[in-house]
Amino acid sequence: MPPCTRPTTHLRTRALPAPWLLIVALACAEPDAFGPEPPERAAPVPAIPVATATTNVWASKAAMPTPRHALAVGVVNGIVYAVGGTRNGINQATVEAYNPGSNSWTARAPLPQSRSGLNGSGTINGVLYVAGGFGTNGATNTLYAYNPSTNTWATRAPMIYSAVCGGSGVIGGRLYVYGYTGCTVGGVSFQRYDPATNKWTALTVTTWPHSGPTVGVAGGKFYLAGGEDNLGQTTSRLEVYDPATDTWTTKTFMDQQRSGAGGAVINGLFYVVGGWVRAGNTYLNTVEAYDPGSDTWRYVTALSAGRPSSARRPSGKSCTPWAASIRPSASWRPTRRTRRVISG
Repeated sequence: MPPCTRPTTHLRTRALPAPWLLIVALACAEPDAFGPEPPERAAPVPAIPVATATTNVWASKAAMPTPRHALAVGVVNGIVYAVGGTRNGINQATVEAYNPGSNSWTARAPLPQSRSGLNGSGTINGVLYVAGGFGTNGATNTLYAYNPSTNTWATRAPMIYSAVCGGSGVIGGRLYVYGYTGCTVGGVSFQRYDPATNKWTALTVTTWPHSGPTVGVAGGKFYLAGGEDNLGQTTSRLEVYDPATDTWTTKTFMDQQRSGAGGAVINGLFYVVGGWVRAGNTYLNTVEAYDPGSDTWRYVTALSAGRPSSARRPSGKSCTPWAASIRPSASWRPTRRTRRVISG
């Protein structure tokens, strides 16, 4: 299996609707997946860059208190949660919450076990779910559920297969998790969790490997874009899963091959931001937006500079990044130690 990659962030040339913010978070990558690992920086984390979609101007927001990469990011009731990750090669259980309204961070209850490379997150009925990721002994199949109202974590039924280097999405009140059993080795899995029954179901996997893809949910379908194939080559392939038929369909490819790119769906459009191309070890600053209705991609406003989705883990295991869209009034995939927000 190819190395895992992560997503970065996207911007659109067209102004985003005023009520939305796009926050992109990155996770970790494989030792050689994104080139040399930058030196560890002392806390606090650099201020979070923020862009206004209508003016395409970046601003800075409060830095995340605990420097780390390979974390999962999710949103519950307008609050952004940064979960787990790794720092100095050590998995973290740290959880911190960002309030866009006050531009401030708050420490929350830690994960039951330290994790990095979590397969993103999904929010169902006000509960944040994070599945899999790397533990002390490698890939895991754990599922943890966080309740913000009580600031507590609960352990739910484990996945059928351990999963890392993938992504998560919520459709119809169920959590869908795409991942690998070992990232560079092992098999691909696609699983669905139903909170009502606390059970997992194995689903049909993609027709093509996507290691470290960008994930989004639009129109009740699960989108996987880019990543690396089973030859370790960066791809621009887009595949879409329809839960009604348990089938995958290949759609129009992105113009640019990219892995470890950030992603989010806003008003039905799927944004893929930045990323990395193995050939030439190139970091991308371009952003593409996909319209499911017309099955077309187009470039939108680029990042100020090329960004890797995240930094590699000294252990050699990779992780995945996540992005999300949120309402600023209520307040939601962190490239390495930073996050980007796009507001309209």
